[in-house]
Amino acid sequence: MKKQVHLKEKQVRVLKLFNEYNRLPTKLIADLAEFTEMKRCQEVMKTLVDCDPPLVKRVAFNPLTAAVGKPTYVYMLAPKGARVLSRELGYPVTSPKSPWVSNLHLEHTLEVNRFRILLEKACKAHPGVRLVDCIPEYRGKAGDRRVPIRVTQETVKFKHKYAKPVTFIPDLVFVLDKDDKKALYFVEIDLDSENPERLEGKIRAYDEYFDSKGFERYSHKYGYEFKGFRLLLVGSLKRFDSIIINLYGTNIDLGFVWMCEREELREETFFSNIWITGDRSTVERLALVRTL
Repeated sequence: MKKQVHLKEKQVRVLKLFNEYNRLPTKLIADLAEFTEMKRCQEVMKTLVDCDPPLVKRVAFNPLTAAVGKPTYVYMLAPKGARVLSRELGYPVTSPKSPWVSNLHLEHTLEVNRFRILLEKACKAHPGVRLVDCIPEYRGKAGDRRVPIRVTQETVKFKHKYAKPVTFIPDLVFVLDKDDKKALYFVEIDLDSENPERLEGKIRAYDEYFDSKGFERYSHKYGYEFKGFRLLLVGSLKRFDSIIINLYGTNIDLGFVWMCEREELREETFFSNIWITGDRSTVERLALVRTL
């Protein structure tokens, strides 16, 4: 016998969260939906998973960066949940369909979401700083099929006549505003799993993108003349240093690369002095608001 569920306000709010962030663990769901007790959050998630057909899918995975223990449960919008949001509630569904992915890919997605949520919270808590927009790597094409579209994808052509065009896909793109001054940022989250040569190639591609003024498409989008952008690398500073050192002595100005330790990035430290520039122009840690 099919289990039907009559959605309450909190359940609808949870479904909208999946449309916004695609995949979320229980802890972040409880935080974002403002559950006062974790047990209550788990009960609500159970009703959304157990109805037939399910409104939400649940998968278990073991984070590669965590100690071995109980699996972490991650939730995402099921096809029925997307139909309820779009057809019955009239809510535009932009979350792409969530196929099965590897543990590493899933953990990377959750780290990107963590960065995005910390950014949103930090902006709310920091007077004068406004988050103009935050663009995820994928968004779903309008409609129930939710075909994923890579909205942050960029392609650059290096100056060397034999060089092939290179495509790169930022994990996030966001714009901050302070006192009517805007700044553009591209984010790359590293879990120590990407090939160092590939990461070095990404930095070279971003540098070429900078020189080619490809970022000016965002100037048209937001009606503001960006002079450049910052590339934010979040991961291990020791690992980043071993990659950046290969770029010293080249014609790449590494001042546009800002780096920080993943463990240092928290809501209360997001706009603190935790960032280091790639060119090491100063030994001091810098704050992100300094770029505004």
